[in-house]
Amino acid sequence: MIIRHSRVIYLTILIVSAACTVLFTVSAWASTPFIIHDNLTSHPLGRHLEYCVDEEGSLTLDGIVSGNQAARFLPVTTEYPSFGYSRAVHWLRLRTHNMAGKTVHWILDYNYPNIDHVESFIPGPGGYVRHEGGDSIPFDRREIRARSIAFPVTQEPGEAAIFLRVRSSGSITVPLTAHSREAFTAGAGNETALLFLHYGIMLALALYNVFIFSSTREKSYLYLFLFTVSIALFSMVQNGLAFQYLWPRAVRWA
Repeated sequence: MIIRHSRVIYLTILIVSAACTVLFTVSAWASTPFIIHDNLTSHPLGRHLEYCVDEEGSLTLDGIVSGNQAARFLPVTTEYPSFGYSRAVHWLRLRTHNMAGKTVHWILDYNYPNIDHVESFIPGPGGYVRHEGGDSIPFDRREIRARSIAFPVTQEPGEAAIFLRVRSSGSITVPLTAHSREAFTAGAGNETALLFLHYGIMLALALYNVFIFSSTREKSYLYLFLFTVSIALFSMVQNGLAFQYLWPRAVRWA
């Protein structure tokens, strides 16, 4: 009898310890609001996000904001979250707190150009303002003309919540970063300059191989030309430059 009671006590202690461990772990993983100061430059947002998987694609913003579905959101535990290949709709919630004491204008940068469709719902004076982006939307419909998917945010002092609705036939990757307008413009300009330098070198290499082929008729130089052009085009598709400059309305190619 004493042995049986000892086992019961031991199992009870074990279960309570496991429950406490889970609670403390969840508490440690809980996302915190993104604090906005007037000296904002650039800040990764992964650990400030919460996500909800909508397998049927039936959730609406009204249903989420009203509180009926709020409990379904789970904290993200990585800086640049990835949910793998999934046909399900993924909702993301970013809670923010503007402590600058004034209105702050900043950029929400989704730096994964190959995502099919992203909808942002950003609080405004008359309710949520909807923007959309992704390679299933013609490039000229983007709010900000950049190779990444960027949304302008105007935030008054106090707390707010931004929502993203993401779906894709490929990988659901969410590299979100907050930038000041100045930091975003400077960063995009520097990246574009380096990328064009890179592709300029590849173009020169391709033209060199064409010139040698036209002079010698050696097929290996033709193959080198085709290989160089293929690598350049593949790279431009991956980083969004092809969709921005080569076929901005051909969404099937993107």
